Amino acid sequence: MARSFYGYRQRNGDFLLNILFCEEKRKLKGISIHKKVYSKRDAPLLFHLLNGKSMSNIQNLTSEEAVEKLKALAKSADICLFTTALTVLPLSTRPMSVSQVDEFGNLWFLSNKSSDKNLHIKNDKRVQLFFSNTSKAEFLSVYGDATVFDHNRAKAEELWNAVDKVWFPGGLDDPELTVICVAPQEAYYWDTKHNKAITFFNILAKAVTGGNGDEEGVQGHISVQGASI
Repeated sequence: MARSFYGYRQRNGDFLLNILFCEEKRKLKGISIHKKVYSKRDAPLLFHLLNGKSMSNIQNLTSEEAVEKLKALAKSADICLFTTALTVLPLSTRPMSVSQVDEFGNLWFLSNKSSDKNLHIKNDKRVQLFFSNTSKAEFLSVYGDATVFDHNRAKAEELWNAVDKVWFPGGLDDPELTVICVAPQEAYYWDTKHNKAITFFNILAKAVTGGNGDEEGVQGHISVQGASI
């Protein structure tokens, strides 16, 4: 499918973009024009749509730098979609707050013992975590091996926060309280160098003038070495 920029005009702070789609279909070759209002939050999608390019430079990270990036992005987003049973469709996922990212890059969570998540992990340790902080256009995907600890009070005490009592009324003695550790095997991140509004207008200008949007952000693999639990 070929895409080309057709035109734009500002309307109430948003941009009305006329995107010309040239579509080749099996039985009919035709051209259709779609009009849609795009807001600032659509910046990454907009650039990809208009240019068919990545919005970022590639910066792969290793060792301490990788762990620090992992910590920063996980802390910034806080909530991830914790996905289990990766070979079964539809995927089983749920929002989870990260309690800690340790010095090895392992991600720690508190979880209910009787949850489907814990059961899935005991049958298949492979999991994938998806983080999204749309206010800063930061995104992180982590694939790794999860381990459930049913009786690790010392770690539970280290991770415990007052708000956790909502899910575990019995506190640290709650029989449902377990600890999950995810050791990353592969991770990938995307983030921007500037705040969202500036990035959007820079990308839009480059889309109109034919400039390169690669300088607006950075992405790459995060290789965490020495993960140990």
